[in-house]
Amino acid sequence: MGKSNVRLLVVGIDGMEYEAARRYLSRSDGPLGEASRSGTLARLRSTIPPNSASAWSSIFTGTGPGRHGVYQFSDRKGGLVSSLSLRVPTLWEILSYLGMKSVVVNVPMTWPPTPLLGRLVSGLPAPTSSGIVFPPGEDKIIPRGYVPDLPGDPFVLHGDRPERAIEEAVNLEKQKLEVFRRALDGRSWDLAALVFTVSDRASHLFWMAGEPGPHVMMTYEAVESMIEEALEWVEYEHLLVVSDHGFYGSRRSLLLLNWMIHSGLYSGIRGGLGSWLAGLGRYLFDSSSLARAALPKLLRAASRLGVSMHFREEFGSQGRDGVTMGIGGRFVAISGRGPWSPMSGEALKIARALEAEGEREGLKIVRDIHDPRDLYSGPRVGLGPDLVIEIEPDFVIRPGLTLDGKLTSPLVCGGSHELYGVLIASERLEVDGDARVEDVTPTALGMLGLAPPAYMEGRDLYAQGSGRASLPDKLERRSLLLGLIKARLGLR
Repeated sequence: MGKSNVRLLVVGIDGMEYEAARRYLSRSDGPLGEASRSGTLARLRSTIPPNSASAWSSIFTGTGPGRHGVYQFSDRKGGLVSSLSLRVPTLWEILSYLGMKSVVVNVPMTWPPTPLLGRLVSGLPAPTSSGIVFPPGEDKIIPRGYVPDLPGDPFVLHGDRPERAIEEAVNLEKQKLEVFRRALDGRSWDLAALVFTVSDRASHLFWMAGEPGPHVMMTYEAVESMIEEALEWVEYEHLLVVSDHGFYGSRRSLLLLNWMIHSGLYSGIRGGLGSWLAGLGRYLFDSSSLARAALPKLLRAASRLGVSMHFREEFGSQGRDGVTMGIGGRFVAISGRGPWSPMSGEALKIARALEAEGEREGLKIVRDIHDPRDLYSGPRVGLGPDLVIEIEPDFVIRPGLTLDGKLTSPLVCGGSHELYGVLIASERLEVDGDARVEDVTPTALGMLGLAPPAYMEGRDLYAQGSGRASLPDKLERRSLLLGLIKARLGLR
């Protein structure tokens, strides 16, 4: 298998934080360090909340949640959001419409796989390695034991041994690299996109107060090493490296769900007893030296029996009064089960109660309460939250449960999503201030000689010349995908 020629290579590094990346890249001699010095290194502002589902959707559609329709990993009713939830075409779907070919591997929000000219291997939220490849019948590119996305198991199983946890997680990431190589197959492509998630998983566990810590930096180095390996069999004309959000650490945990349950604002967790036990287990793991010693052994035994336990900070949970919550770093999106009702009474009740509880404890917890009409625009604003609470950066929101229903507790280490990720490009881009996640797809189109359609909210930061082919002002995703399916079947 020879080298693949790629016009545009897009690499995603989930959760790579701008300031930490800048320090790392200043001493890196690898391909990312070189590109950051000879090309562009900029802050990339995420969506609000800085949630992977909405941010990756914005990165690869050029639109905000108010247009593409994805705000969290769950919708207003607590149901799972997937690739079918997107209301506008992705970058590779647009290229397919133009007859251009793409390879897409492990990009979040690509399950189930949808038609394109090329190959796609789904990332998050794919539940298994079955049915994750388009075109159907090309599962031969998936190695035995392949794990879609990157589960939390290595970090839960080996949380007391960070180097071992990172080593196992990086080995799982190398599966994605091998699938990427097989999918490229030594051919020429217009677009190749691959996302690594190890830095996000490590940052949730190992980020220190105000600093990423050495173990997070280890994941940055590991990802750059994998990119360097990929460049042994990929030649590109243009390179874009992006992250969906940054991270921050704090010295106090905000046990928001715990407080809501005990205060009567929230009567249960979607998933019932299992979710309660998972939350309690995470709290014990975080706070008890005895549990720290015992839980890894129990979980290793469970893993040998095929049992997997995943703890996620970002969740959609449904309460007694029909309230769905989505957590993204310091931002809490609250929605009712009924029709969209901006600044609704039930959502405001929770926000005001949180402010009051902080005042009783002598703490300023709530920085701001955002009206969604100030955050989002477009025809799908009504699919979003009723309001968004912004928490002071002194706190990291945690899902732990306690018997006394306390709101805050000391935190040893652990990170949460922050607004600013990173943008690296092999060329000089016209970045005035911060770039935004919505800028990535228009910029990618510009690098491929195309002017972005009018509905996109981001800017083309490449902006090279005015003689580029323009796309239609409006591209309906449903009809575009239907056309690709008909072409696949040989129909007109």
